[in-house]
Amino acid sequence: MVGFYLLMLGVSGNSFGQDASGLVTLEDYIALARQNNSEIRAAFENWQAKRYRAGYAGALPNPELSFGHFVEPIQTRVGPQENRFGIRQSLPWFGTLGAKKDMAKFDAARQEQSYEAAYLRVVFNVKRAYYDYYLLGREIELTDANIALLKYWEAVIETRYTTGKASQSDFIQTQIKRSLLENRRDELLDGIEPMRQRIRSLLNIETSDSLPFPTQVDDVDFAITFDTAWAAVSKNNPDINAALAMIEASRAQGRLAGKASLPNMMVGVDYLQTGPAIDPTMPGSGTDPWSINVGLSLPIWLGANKAKKNEARASLHAAQQQHIGEQNRVRTEVANIYGDIESARRTVELYRETIIPQTRQLLDVVFAGYESGSEDIQALLSAQRQLLEAQFAYEEARVKLAVSIAMMESLMGGHKVMSIQTRSEQ
Repeated sequence: MVGFYLLMLGVSGNSFGQDASGLVTLEDYIALARQNNSEIRAAFENWQAKRYRAGYAGALPNPELSFGHFVEPIQTRVGPQENRFGIRQSLPWFGTLGAKKDMAKFDAARQEQSYEAAYLRVVFNVKRAYYDYYLLGREIELTDANIALLKYWEAVIETRYTTGKASQSDFIQTQIKRSLLENRRDELLDGIEPMRQRIRSLLNIETSDSLPFPTQVDDVDFAITFDTAWAAVSKNNPDINAALAMIEASRAQGRLAGKASLPNMMVGVDYLQTGPAIDPTMPGSGTDPWSINVGLSLPIWLGANKAKKNEARASLHAAQQQHIGEQNRVRTEVANIYGDIESARRTVELYRETIIPQTRQLLDVVFAGYESGSEDIQALLSAQRQLLEAQFAYEEARVKLAVSIAMMESLMGGHKVMSIQTRSEQ
């Protein structure tokens, strides 16, 4: 489990405030978020609090120590009784403490799943921010490359204009196109700092260091069926597992409510401090007597006991329905994400294998035609625009695929799609 992994790491508050040095790969981002993110830390501490509570929930109640002083001592044959000391221990009915401990144990298990969900949610948000940052960098890079290409067109057109093979409008149209792209690049550059701040917030770091753009998004071959994906999700999803833990806690609550109509026992010892008798020669003068006490509570409030049982029964039914609701909700989410993955995968393949090669070929053909005079500048600029748009669409599809797979892995409880693929192929 992620939680025990963090425990083995020995994560402490001293890890907060690390800088951004060394942040290169996605794994670097995730590792720093695991140490620093405040949402993860808060969920972790809440889980620990529930674990500690489970450690004492099944303990006996504290014994009661009492003291009594006789303002008017009771005279007895062996002397006056002056003080009374007593100690009593309540003993709940058999199984009561076990039911309380089970309730706390399953409540801690539910909180662990809440921690797992918080951890996975933060990891997904880190991945999405990382991929969005990668896309921003690629868009800037592609825009710069196209601006450089337009500058090259301008030089070509200027040369052709001096020889009378191109018109002044060709040159002006190219400059207009370049100005628009430069404005687009400036808009993209304006988005760098907000994106970096988004990442800093997720990693809980305060630094003025610039974060380098990610240079690669791994393409994962998502070749598993919906049934295989759902099997992994239904087994490992923290929301579903939290609902299961709630069912078990409600069952323990039912067992505890069933004990409400049974008496609790009480055992105790009383010690009476006795002064010397009036006649000091009296046998047993000043002897201090003591006694053993045994008692039972009387669960006579039948209405209250019945209400406790009804409450526990209703809580169990609610937990069972919540589990069904979580399964249905998550299954719908898996279906939607599965569709997004398949759509993005086809789009990536289409642009990589067909659209981009064809638009590059088109640009080469149109440029050759422009040089020979068979194509005009509009066709050339249109071909370049199509290639730029195809490159943008390709990178967006790659990021959409990576984000969708990251979301699926989050629903799977953090299990990698590649590991699920390996198991499904065996």
